[in-house]
Amino acid sequence: STGEYEKRLEVETIMETVEKAIGAEYAPTEKAIEDHYKTELSTQKTNIENDLSYVSYYEGNGMLLYTPAGMRYAKNLLIRIPEEKTSEITALRKEGKEEDADAMLNEELAKIDAKKDEVVAKLNAGEDYDALMKEYTDDPGMQEGASQAETGYRMHAKATGYDTIFLNALFELKEGGDISDPIASYNGYYIIKYQSETAERETPLEEVHDAVKEDLVSDKASELYE
Repeated sequence: STGEYEKRLEVETIMETVEKAIGAEYAPTEKAIEDHYKTELSTQKTNIENDLSYVSYYEGNGMLLYTPAGMRYAKNLLIRIPEEKTSEITALRKEGKEEDADAMLNEELAKIDAKKDEVVAKLNAGEDYDALMKEYTDDPGMQEGASQAETGYRMHAKATGYDTIFLNALFELKEGGDISDPIASYNGYYIIKYQSETAERETPLEEVHDAVKEDLVSDKASELYE
């Protein structure tokens, strides 16, 4: 009612418009783009070699310039126990009731043994893993239409946010194309396919020229605006 909110919106709109106009007027030279690319590549390489989680960070920002060797792509045919049961088992472990948690987990795994055995029998008979995954997997990230369903999850041995049981099993597989035996976990059974391993690669400037230019324009606009 005081009009302060409207005034603040007006000021913010002016600020955004000015910064955008500065960026629109700035046209970096090819030399500036190349120099920015080299600097960013060097920074990314250093950060990624020290901490592989930076791969996801830079990729999420739309400009990954360096991919290290040794990261693995993996698919997950998950035959899961109900999510509410997973939550109950986790809660029991937090309360220190390990025996109760183990008993509940074993009980739930027994309920999905038939489905797990059915998938294993089909794999042993030579049926295609990817086709079976589309039919059976309970992993939302591997279901048709998911962004990583075709390539698989990209992981490194110290990745966070993934079940260590899954990671350990993946990195025990020897060659691309290998498929694990069913692995019991608090989520259910994992049947993992090791897809491939990354080779060290520096993304050429020509592949990311426009993204590097936009990044440089954004940085320069902010600098001049400030």
